[in-house]
Amino acid sequence: MQEVDELERYLKALAHPVRRTVIKALAQKGSMSYTELMKISGVSDSGTFAFHLRMLGDLVAKNDSGEYELTEKGWRAYRALKSLEDTGEAEETKESPPRQTQKTIDISDRVSFELNEKLASRLAREGARLHIHDIFYVKINEMPEELLEKVIDGIHDVFMVSVPPDLRHIVELRSHDVAFIGDGGLGVMAGISQIIAESVAKTLRLVPRFIDKGFLREGGKKRVPREFVIETLPRDPVAYINIDASDIRITENAVLEFHGKGGEDSIASASVDDNNLRVILDSVYGEIRVPRTINKVHMNIDASNIVGELTYRDGLYITGDACSIKLTARGRGGADIKLDACSGRITLYYPVLSENTVLNIYADTSSLLAEIHIPRGSGVKVSRSGSFISISLDGAKMSGYVEPEPGAGSIEIKTEASASNIRILVIRDL
Repeated sequence: MQEVDELERYLKALAHPVRRTVIKALAQKGSMSYTELMKISGVSDSGTFAFHLRMLGDLVAKNDSGEYELTEKGWRAYRALKSLEDTGEAEETKESPPRQTQKTIDISDRVSFELNEKLASRLAREGARLHIHDIFYVKINEMPEELLEKVIDGIHDVFMVSVPPDLRHIVELRSHDVAFIGDGGLGVMAGISQIIAESVAKTLRLVPRFIDKGFLREGGKKRVPREFVIETLPRDPVAYINIDASDIRITENAVLEFHGKGGEDSIASASVDDNNLRVILDSVYGEIRVPRTINKVHMNIDASNIVGELTYRDGLYITGDACSIKLTARGRGGADIKLDACSGRITLYYPVLSENTVLNIYADTSSLLAEIHIPRGSGVKVSRSGSFISISLDGAKMSGYVEPEPGAGSIEIKTEASASNIRILVIRDL
């Protein structure tokens, strides 16, 4: 019975093409890093790839250098996999009916969508798969696991997916940018109702501010160029960047400069005050290029959309109100992120950690995915207050404290959320 259970476990581990790719890559290369395996597998989301590694179980293991390699059981699995593929290739040389071409059906731009077993069976017979996105609520009813795997191509940009617990792993594997995945219980729905109510209230309070900024009354007016360039910068400057009612892309450069447009009352200005850089972007859209030599960054984002990347040394401080953020930052010091009625994705890279680097995240009526990349062997301590906070370390859910390896640094992550959804992925891959 034990051998049968072990065989079933290995078959399940090798059932997905991503995991088969990992096994074959390790067999060919000998050992590979987490990042290398993730790249060769074609998976872009670190949390999803970490799930695949967990599913491989004792078929793979880390060596002394921190890279992954096949275990003795992994080599046996590879030989069995190769034998099966060789057999399959031989069978394909025989005359066989043409395979049915799969088609993908887009389900999007609606309030809700329900997938039941009857519809899934019909899609499977027709060789069709569903690509579900830009929907508020998706409900998946109980059905055989293999049936759901056949018909779901991917799910993204969805607020909530209600799915039975035994099918949840399939949805998690095929989804990204989903605020909630669960069984749709009353507790979850009550929380969602609270978020919706508070978000609507805050949005209504913001409308007068948009009118004051001219967003609703000057849409058809002519835009004029707004630019500045500061080439001479202080040593180890501290940057104070205030962005209000604007659409801004952030890139890196040797000097500080902005190129964009705005209305007659818009502002794009920068000044140097002792060791400080002070930037104001008000009612403009365009690109700001930020020096890589900045010591600390204080960024205040109000009713704006921000996309881009930057490098800092000792500190990152972000305050957002009614904003959308997609930011990648690289640095050594800690960070403070405070969001109110915001949504976004923030990726932080810490190539070096001090004895205790601290990351503080506070969110009110917001949705945030934070991806934290730190050196291998680092210690991690987490604390949380509020609902809908998910924290994982190398793909596995965590709480409390993971001690560092000798000589390695640590990061402490403090999270507080009110009527918000916060997902934090900590990945030790640097």
